[in-house]
Amino acid sequence: MHADAFSGSGVPPSDHLATERLAALADEKPSPAEAHHLSVCAACAGEVEAYLALVAMARSERDRLGVPLVDWTTLASALERDGLIDGAHTGSRAGPGRRHRISSALRQATAAALLLAAGLAIGRL
Repeated sequence: MHADAFSGSGVPPSDHLATERLAALADEKPSPAEAHHLSVCAACAGEVEAYLALVAMARSERDRLGVPLVDWTTLASALERDGLIDGAHTGSRAGPGRRHRISSALRQATAAALLLAAGLAIGRL
């Protein structure tokens, strides 16, 4: 009989638990039949152990990452700690690009010039 044909209830020791069920056992308690099968089948027991290790690694990584960087103050503190910016950027009014403001008119003129240059270059092709 095919290994994936069993969902976990009444599994003969000669067959294996379905892959999906083995993965679920990383978070769920096995049924009595599954527990018996896992006690006599090293292959299935090894798969459950692998899934348990994967879940443990995912939890560890989640805990290691900590709080997401969602605002400038938090991000700036992390960037300063990593030596990527100096402390002048961490004030409450500071933000990305705040020091290098370009006036709106200059930005629009630059964009227009780039569009014109691109249009001329495409027209020559």
